[in-house]
Amino acid sequence: MNKLPGLWLKGYNTDIIGFRDSIRPLLMQAGIIEKSGMALPDSGALILGTGGASKAIRVALEDMGIAYTFVSRTPSDDRLTYEQLTSEVMSTHKVIINCSPVGTFPNVDACPAIPYEFLTSKHVCYDLVYNPEVTLFLAKAKEKGAFTMNGGAMLEGQAIASYEYWIAQG
Repeated sequence: MNKLPGLWLKGYNTDIIGFRDSIRPLLMQAGIIEKSGMALPDSGALILGTGGASKAIRVALEDMGIAYTFVSRTPSDDRLTYEQLTSEVMSTHKVIINCSPVGTFPNVDACPAIPYEFLTSKHVCYDLVYNPEVTLFLAKAKEKGAFTMNGGAMLEGQAIASYEYWIAQG
């Protein structure tokens, strides 16, 4: 790595902004966050998947004061597996975000292996996948009355944030 005196590099992550700004109205509607944008007590989220996008989602949830738990196929001390998602876990985690590619076109008949029977009208289910527009994950959540949103809104928010960084500030 070359070091040049006085040279500073600065990076931006629009995933955090795009997700946070797109889910915030849905969380307000569901009564999970206040108008200030901060979570009400005992708000919990499940982040499905532990890849790169899940890290940005974690930061956005932290910014809103929402406690989170990662869910993965691989057991670990710092996360749950899909098999560990009980009715109690589902009832204490009203926000569920799919950060995995499961359900992405062309595999539209697949969805994360969560216990959909425990979803209610008090849940918010957000799928970072936006192709198809309504994934099987979102369709099953909607059947249970949950608030739902796909990743198209996040993508739009990322574009707006990118524009602000590169054009409006430039």
